[in-house]
Amino acid sequence: MTTDSFIIIFSVSLLILTILMSVVGIYLIMVLIEARGTLKRVNSVIDEATSTVQKITATTGSLGGLMGGLATGVQVFKAFAGRLEEKRSTSRSKTKR
Repeated sequence: MTTDSFIIIFSVSLLILTILMSVVGIYLIMVLIEARGTLKRVNSVIDEATSTVQKITATTGSLGGLMGGLATGVQVFKAFAGRLEEKRSTSRSKTKR
């Protein structure tokens, strides 16, 4: 009699554990699917942020180039104005003689 009751208790316990493990496994799969979706969304946000930062960096670089070009243009203009001033001063000194 004790052997029969032991077999029945063991079988019921095994059945309950099997059902519980199946439920935990299904829940684990659902959690992993949700984590995968979340990681995809995070990845797309990071890709978008990287794209935005690259655009800002490119714009800043082109603005730096523009400022460098303007500075060079101002230097050329100053050099040209200096040459004109030299020519004027030499022509004034020649006319005074």
